[in-house]
Order: sequence, then C-alpha cells, then structure tokens
Amino acid sequence: MRTEADHRANSEDTCINTWKTDDPYTKGMRIRGKKMLRMASKVCEWEKVVDVGCGNQQLKPIIFKMNPAAEYIGIDYLNHCKDTLVADFNKGEYPAVGADIAVLSGVIEYIYPEMLELFFRNVCSTAPVVVLSYWSIDYLQDEIWWANGRRVRFESWVNHLRIADIISLFCVNGFTIEEIKRYRDSSQYLMVFKKSTIN
Repeated sequence: MRTEADHRANSEDTCINTWKTDDPYTKGMRIRGKKMLRMASKVCEWEKVVDVGCGNQQLKPIIFKMNPAAEYIGIDYLNHCKDTLVADFNKGEYPAVGADIAVLSGVIEYIYPEMLELFFRNVCSTAPVVVLSYWSIDYLQDEIWWANGRRVRFESWVNHLRIADIISLFCVNGFTIEEIKRYRDSSQYLMVFKKSTIN
C-alpha cells in the first residue's frame, strides 16, 4: 500500500495529483452539490457563495439556477476555469474572500493531516455557514472502493476522519452543526455548520 509520503515524493506539488483533468463524475457531483445547497438554504438565505476546491466549477450553474442574483467565487489549486482563484491549501494558501456560505464538496479528503487545523480556520473565516461532503471512516468496515483500477480510500485521500473529528474542527472555530445526512447509503456524509452567536 502506498503511503502519504509516497504520494508527496511522487507529486509535482503538495496536492495529490488527481485533478489535473476535468472530473469524469460530473453528474454525481452536480446531484450532490444540489443537495448540499438545499441543505444550506434551510439555514440561511445566501447570495454570495465561495466554492472551496471548485475544480471545473460544477456547482456554478446550479448556484445560478437556484439564485440568479448569486455571486460565485471558486477556489482551487488548479486553474480549470479562468475566474478560479488559485490557492494550494496544503501550503497554507487561502485567499482573503468573504461569502454568505462556503461549499466544500469533495475537497477535505485531499488536505494533509498537519494542514487540517489551518484549513478549517481559513474556511471558517470565510463565511458564517459552511456546507460540506466527506467520506467518513465511521461506518467503513473492510470496504475497498476501486476507481480506474485504484484503491480510492487509501491511494487518493490523505486523511481519514470520523464525523466527530469534523465536528471538533468546526467547534474550535465557533461553529455548531445544524444538519447531517448520510448520502446514498454510503460512508459519505453531507453536513451543514453555522457560526455560533454565543460568545
């Protein structure tokens, strides 16, 4: 089994080299993104959205369909689209942006463990509401997922968190969990967090 160190040694940069081309799972990403935005809409009204780890901006058309007056900001470590703000989260880079909600769809799995606290601190400074997806290890037994002949859980993702770990990373930044849903009977969860008004 390849280790995180193997990935770093063989990577051109500090990110796992998996998103150099447009993602082939766009339909699934759009369905998940729509569910996430609906969950966030229960917690707050939003106009300005920051898409953290936006890739080729699959969420952008969904956001504008749901709210034609929306403002979209996409951040990724690769410039898939000309208006993407480029930042390498694994180097501690994060642009100074603000929004009503931050969306993290399929990005946390690629943040190195030693960068998680800084990454969450940066995200929590961006918006008072954060909605995310994450493949938790809580309900994994001996499952192994294969994609293009590769073991996905162990060869692409660089951290392995439980739901309690995610909640804790938000709690230390003054956020509380508003909703959590298991997505499609998998180990992937959709969660919404909100900045607490209690000091």
